[in-house]
Amino acid sequence: MFLNDNALIIGHRGLSAFAPENTLPSFLKAAKERLQWVEFDIRLTADMKLVVFHDDTLERTTNGEGLVSKKTLSELRLLDAGSWFAPAFQNTNVSTLDEVLLFLEAHNLQANIEIKSTPEQAESTVEAFFPYLQRWPRGKPYPFVSSFDHKTLAHCRHSFPQLPIGYLVEKINREEIEPLLDDPFCSINCSNEHNTLDDYQTLIQTGTPVFVYTVNKLDDARKLFAAGVQGLFTDCLTPSLLR
Repeated sequence: MFLNDNALIIGHRGLSAFAPENTLPSFLKAAKERLQWVEFDIRLTADMKLVVFHDDTLERTTNGEGLVSKKTLSELRLLDAGSWFAPAFQNTNVSTLDEVLLFLEAHNLQANIEIKSTPEQAESTVEAFFPYLQRWPRGKPYPFVSSFDHKTLAHCRHSFPQLPIGYLVEKINREEIEPLLDDPFCSINCSNEHNTLDDYQTLIQTGTPVFVYTVNKLDDARKLFAAGVQGLFTDCLTPSLLR
């Protein structure tokens, strides 16, 4: 397990307040700010390649249109994934999972990989991800994998019992979460928008590590860590701000 006594600050899609989310410039900003962890999303293309991309559609963060799952990798490579954020990032590429993992290794960053998919591609996405784990370097910690889909996580756990897994939820509903607490999750990752400190502490008292997304106010971060939250996802906070 990657969890320890130190609270974790995880860059959300890199440090996405400063560069286009889920792109190499965003991960580079995280590295320069001395974060140890970044979170990003993976999706499957029409030709069964894994790319680092959040939305199911292209419009918000590229100059393309339509579903990511209906485009080939070569088609996605033609898109500009940076100009929407700022002119300085014009012609930033949509990255493959291979490229991002190599970049993170070069910059000594660890990964929280969120598995995204359409319902039709859920199983195929997980199957496409498994070869990366099968050839993961011996002795190197596995990435921390998360999803909102319990079946996806169960499939991952069955094939790779040693894989650190976090279950994503928006609202902490004790009746819904209770059956999950017997599963060997590394954490329950909860929305800062939909929960309170009391909600987090109720979950923490079960012995379950709690991570919170997306926390961008310094005062919120300090209160969450003081309440016993073990990690937070942020677009802009850095270790130097939280000292």
